[in-house]
Formats: sequence, structure tokens, C-alpha cells
Amino acid sequence: MKISSSVAPHIYLEASESNLEFFRKTNSALAKIQSKRSGQSLLDGLRPYARSGKTVTIYASEVDATSALLTADQARARGIDCDNLVESNNIAVKLAKRRDESRANEGVRALVQWNPDAGLRIDERGAPYLEIPSEVAYIALAHELVHAKYIIEGNYFGYDGDPLDPDSDSFREEQRAVGIGEFSYTIPSENSIRAEHSQPIRSRYRSGTPEPK
Repeated sequence: MKISSSVAPHIYLEASESNLEFFRKTNSALAKIQSKRSGQSLLDGLRPYARSGKTVTIYASEVDATSALLTADQARARGIDCDNLVESNNIAVKLAKRRDESRANEGVRALVQWNPDAGLRIDERGAPYLEIPSEVAYIALAHELVHAKYIIEGNYFGYDGDPLDPDSDSFREEQRAVGIGEFSYTIPSENSIRAEHSQPIRSRYRSGTPEPK
């Protein structure tokens, strides 16, 4: 079942009809995100793109992730079946990635997979650890929505390579979504939303060994 969010109607929520708890928890998380300035700017920034079919859909999942998909018009123009997710994603990633450092691309729609029961606990070093159940799952959703923002804008770096490899697209994309490294002052980001909710700031993408500088 796919419905519009009662908090942000330009965002869609999708889960089985029996999973009403997902819809409740997702709307609650969106309300929490929207309650502060950085989070509100994140959600409001998605609205203009929805008018051209570049929508964000939050889908019930065990694992958090965000992927790019063609809009109906983009798929039709290329003779692609929208239901062919593999082919749609392969082309969509290219249209989501920025043309170069100063020029955005066409942008596409985004599918956010989210587990409303999972979040990250941040230790004293700023390292993240998965926590289930979690009181801060809304921050994990915000992280994925930051990725979605860049996908629909056509400003996505991509997800090729290891997110710990400074030469990879994935490294820059995750650094920007978290708000660390060269993107420490980027708003909105996971950390800008953490800060406005008085949550510990995340200083690295993965837990364990320090990330390369």
C-alpha cells in the first residue's frame, strides 16, 4: 500500500496493508525531523521536485538505504518499463549524479528504505553503533532523506566504491550526508539534525578503526 504522508504530503510511504505501525512510526519520525529548522528545510526542499514526478518514497525495510529510479516521464521517454527496477536504477544513477563540480544533472525520483526500529548510538569518540530498538531512528531516516535530496536535485555523488576510500564517489556522498570532513558545515545533514535535537555528533561514517583523512 502506498499513501501520502500526513506530515509531508509530497512524500510517499509504502508498506504492506497490514503494516499500519510503519505508517504511524514514519509519520512520527517525519514530524520530529520537521520540528526543527534544519529538518524542516530538508523536507521543504523536496516539495518543488515532486511536482515534476521527482518524488521520495519511504519503503518499509530491514536495512536503511536509498536508491535512484526514473520518473514515469523519464522512463517513457527512454522506452523503459518503470517496473523494471534494475534497468531504471542503472540509468537513474547517471541522471542523479552531478555533471561536474559546478553543474547539476537532470535528477530523478528516490526510494528510501528504512527500518523504523533501528538507529545509531554514538559513543564518546563519535563512532556509530547500530541499536535496535532505538529512540533516534528518525535521525537514520533523516540521513537517508539527505541522500534522496541530492538524488532528486541531480547533485548526487553516487555510491561506487568503498565509503572509506577517499577517492571513491561513495566516500564523498556519505561524508556529505553525515556532515563530516569537507562537509562539516553542510546544512541539512545528519549532524545538523543531530545538533538541533541535542543528540551526540557523529564524527565518522563507520565504527571501529579511524577513517582516512
